[in-house]
Amino acid sequence: LDRQIGLELSYEFLAGKDPNSVSNSDFIIFGEPAKFNEDLLNTRISSGGAGGYLFLGKNYIIGYGIYIPINNQVDWDNKMNNSTNTSELSYEIISNTDVAVMNFSTARKFSENISIGIGLNMLYGKMASKETKISGGIPLYSYELESKGHGFGKEAIAGINWKISDWSKFGAVYRT
Repeated sequence: LDRQIGLELSYEFLAGKDPNSVSNSDFIIFGEPAKFNEDLLNTRISSGGAGGYLFLGKNYIIGYGIYIPINNQVDWDNKMNNSTNTSELSYEIISNTDVAVMNFSTARKFSENISIGIGLNMLYGKMASKETKISGGIPLYSYELESKGHGFGKEAIAGINWKISDWSKFGAVYRT
């Protein structure tokens, strides 16, 4: 074939226990425990990509692609009574991280065994997290912490592919 298009999607759900890091050390009121009792963290990870290439003559090829190497969400929540059983304490954490990459590249076959290519990646990343804590007792209080951020970047890529034999190849890539 002198051209090809591809698509890949994946989704994972992880539920892990972490009894050591779910502490109540950010903002503690007298009578609150130092650690929460729920230690199950739920994580959802999805990724995917689409791309293709096109031969331009015998020795040149151009390619494009867009892929999402990181797209995950972590959520955790817990409700429990304080040490004197006079109030309920609830706490929730939600965190999202996303990275998307768009790639344009070209390569040239210099001999039967050596090909060299260059490319440009356009990167976009964003993150957001939200933390909420509510106490229904005395003192009655709540707090919420929210953070967001995003950014753009670019990355140049150069690579070489050496065909050692019909069953063996060696490649190297330099990324800025």
